[in-house]
Amino acid sequence: MDRLIPYSTDVYNAIISDHNLSLWPLQVFVVVLCLSVIGLARRGGANNVAFMILAVFWIWCGVHFHITTYATINRAAHYFGYAFIIQGVAIALWTFWTRGQFVKPQHRVWVWAGIGLIISAAVLHPLLLTAMNAPITYAEIPGVMPMPTAALTLGVLFLMPQRFALWLLVIPVTWSLWDGMSAWTLGQNLSLILPCIVVIAAFCWIMKTLSNHGSSVR
Repeated sequence: MDRLIPYSTDVYNAIISDHNLSLWPLQVFVVVLCLSVIGLARRGGANNVAFMILAVFWIWCGVHFHITTYATINRAAHYFGYAFIIQGVAIALWTFWTRGQFVKPQHRVWVWAGIGLIISAAVLHPLLLTAMNAPITYAEIPGVMPMPTAALTLGVLFLMPQRFALWLLVIPVTWSLWDGMSAWTLGQNLSLILPCIVVIAAFCWIMKTLSNHGSSVR
């Protein structure tokens, strides 16, 4: 795994800091937008707006973070960027294809799970950094950094189960596994939290979906 990460923790933190500073104060608007997604996802046709926000976030992360910034220290980042762009386009197309569908979630547990994921993606990392007296410029938020974007996506999908497609989880979960392994290799224990949450949540949803499918078949 060490050979796949050709940089140190200090180098990675430095590019995250520079990346955040180059976008400031866009992050404030992005956090507000993320929290507004909770309301948009729960309001009929407005959930199309929530999906399109996700699509823009994925494409933006692919281009501005992976291809423009991360690629300066990791040659594989170009491929990560292409995957993120594909995910953004896929979400946009899925939004168009299912634009007339909206059924409110029947189980509150998934609603609260979705809200929890969205809030965690938007504010968990900055708050933890603040609590640990780490530089706030290391903070990762959705739309600016990849891992919180994946968490936000899962949260939004939980709020709209009738428009949930399991194939939309492939890239977010794959990235979460990669991000978690990278954090483990670099010794960034704080950055392990969100990938673990996303992978566990995705696993629970997949098992629920397969269980429901098995019941319907019987």
